[in-house]
Amino acid sequence: VLDRVPEHVFNGKPITGIIAEGKLFEVTSGHLLDNVKHGGKLSKLLTGAESTWFVSPASCLLWLNDEDKILPAVIMIQNKIDDREPTFWFPPPPATAEDHPNTLSWLLAKMYFRCSDSQICALMTHICRAHAV
Repeated sequence: VLDRVPEHVFNGKPITGIIAEGKLFEVTSGHLLDNVKHGGKLSKLLTGAESTWFVSPASCLLWLNDEDKILPAVIMIQNKIDDREPTFWFPPPPATAEDHPNTLSWLLAKMYFRCSDSQICALMTHICRAHAV
């Protein structure tokens, strides 16, 4: 995946240099959902209706730029419900218009990552407070 990252994401710097400088960080919580079933027939026992739980893992690579700002560089969204390959999203070039499809897709990927991260946090909090006590 890192070989597919566009040059503009790291301001033209090679990814190997950023890794060597220790300026690349990963935010992931998908492994927390590895053994959590997605619902289906099992959900009917719990809720009385068959439903699918839409909590899909998402990961984000962040990098610390030269201005000491932490910026998202790559967002990976997994789709475990129907076993499709994960999708990878990159920020658009700096001169891209705000209403350009690439800009809007990047915005949607960032929102999806935030929602996924929040849902996983809420799920883990619920498990700890309701079932692990």
